[in-house]
Amino acid sequence: GTTVPVGAPAGSVALAGNPHGWDHAMRGNRTVFLGDSTTANGSDSAWPSQAAVRSKGQIVNVHNAGIGGQQCSQMLARFQTDVVAYSPDKVTIMCGTNDIGGAIPLVTTQASILGMVLAAKAAGILPILITIPPSDTSGYHGPVAQINMVVRSIALSQQVPLVDLYSVLVDPTNDNYLSAYNLDGTHPNTSGRRVEADQFIAQAGYLYGVSPWYLTGASVDG
Repeated sequence: GTTVPVGAPAGSVALAGNPHGWDHAMRGNRTVFLGDSTTANGSDSAWPSQAAVRSKGQIVNVHNAGIGGQQCSQMLARFQTDVVAYSPDKVTIMCGTNDIGGAIPLVTTQASILGMVLAAKAAGILPILITIPPSDTSGYHGPVAQINMVVRSIALSQQVPLVDLYSVLVDPTNDNYLSAYNLDGTHPNTSGRRVEADQFIAQAGYLYGVSPWYLTGASVDG
């Protein structure tokens, strides 16, 4: 459509054929990556760092705001200091794995994710929602699927971009990690982080003026 959605950042321009209703790509490329250890994991070879390198710097990693063990409500609580304070153009939001471990009600997780999306919009930052990765932990398969349904629902209702990292990491035969990308049943290994970066570029590259074929094969970990 060509109608700018309610809540779109100031100055947004509606373009025909844009799947989200306004021209995200006109915004800058400075990005904060918000999450838990699945975002922070790997230090310099974390998937946000990989995405920056493999996009030849078109994706600008201003700050990796991944903190291990954090739940969605904790990320919402630090959104101003760990996201808005960096004045990014975009923020990725990936959370929920630790909500499962903490037995947080799904409605609470949903409210926290929505709260971050609204906080980003209020600050003129484009939120990019990301599905959480699979888990080999017993009893996690159902809750992971539920949280990812919530993430998709919020992306649709708020008309913000969604990147599906879950789909490139999961073994569809058992809902665990694909063995080639599994570090410990919770986190992706080096190969998995590279695949995450490539998926981010494939699905969100248009927001940065990067096409999937822009991939260089370069990697911060060789």
